[in-house]
Amino acid sequence: MLYFTGFSRYASVVAEEQVKSISKKTKELKEMYAMVGEALDILGDGQPLDAFGKLLHESWKIKRTLSSRITTSRIDDIYETARRHGALGGKVLGAGGGGFMLFFVKPDHQPDFKKVMKDLLYVPFKFDELGSQIIYYRPDTNF
Repeated sequence: MLYFTGFSRYASVVAEEQVKSISKKTKELKEMYAMVGEALDILGDGQPLDAFGKLLHESWKIKRTLSSRITTSRIDDIYETARRHGALGGKVLGAGGGGFMLFFVKPDHQPDFKKVMKDLLYVPFKFDELGSQIIYYRPDTNF
């Protein structure tokens, strides 16, 4: 489930601190890299998807140690609320610090989860096998 937090940040500011600390975070980055293989195994081998949600949570715990700007007290509050109400895991999309948050919530928990997260903008989405597409908008044209 995808939510807009209602606040944004400059990703470049968050990323700048992360880049500066890369040499000190080798262990954490290797752990996160290994999680990619785990995720592929979970998604490709027909394992229960709960394992993917739990992997997201483990990844979040590591990601938030990469920089002091990855999270804020508000993001932490949102994340902990989500976990208390059915999210098995989640992440801040992009560099961190705000913007969109993605949560793994089992379908049977989603209606109650939406009620709890009502102060955030829920953004429905679907997976697509076409990949990224460029959408062009010109306000001076009438389509």
